[in-house]
Amino acid sequence: MRPLLQHITLIICCAAIFSAPMAHAQEMRPFAISCEPLYILNYGVRINLERKITQRDWAGINITGYSAPDSHTYGSWMSNSDFYRIDAMKGIGIGGTYKRHFFRKLFINLGAGYTFFDVQKKDFAFEEFHEDGMLFYQYDKIEKHCFFNKITTNASIGIHSTFQQLFFVEPYLGAGLAYSFYDQSYRRKYNETMFGFGYRGFYWVLGVKLGFNIPRSR
Repeated sequence: MRPLLQHITLIICCAAIFSAPMAHAQEMRPFAISCEPLYILNYGVRINLERKITQRDWAGINITGYSAPDSHTYGSWMSNSDFYRIDAMKGIGIGGTYKRHFFRKLFINLGAGYTFFDVQKKDFAFEEFHEDGMLFYQYDKIEKHCFFNKITTNASIGIHSTFQQLFFVEPYLGAGLAYSFYDQSYRRKYNETMFGFGYRGFYWVLGVKLGFNIPRSR
């Protein structure tokens, strides 16, 4: 319960900072809302909310949710051996971005984020039970939880395309660094692919945003 309250507090603080009036704003700044469908390949959904600061600069926050409840589907969309070792996984992440446009369509994006994962795995262990007022231990399969705290930073370059100044598509490509904190006594290694929740090291950034501006960008 305590980690959940900490995550909710963090999201509220970030939202309050993001909604505060920008200094020297002389006109209503447009907002952009978008989603990133490629996250579905890793059992996630990401929503982005961005705000225009100056003519070329944007600041944004993003929230990502992960859910993989059926072990029979793990690895069906992509090769990620981490998913073959678990029975269920849930996660939530929050991040911030800074984007600067060049030559109107080209932009560079800097980002950082934090994600919390709750991974479930059935494994053999001793389980306590009481019978006739006595304490016994039974060796059986029980459900275990392993918690991951993953921090990422990245930089990417992309192209902004608009349709009637309302809808837009933003493909981007870049690279980043990830580091995951978790209890390594869990006896399993979750650091084999850059898409895994326990990954540590360099990773490629590839994606596309689909969204719209509120109000329309000029």
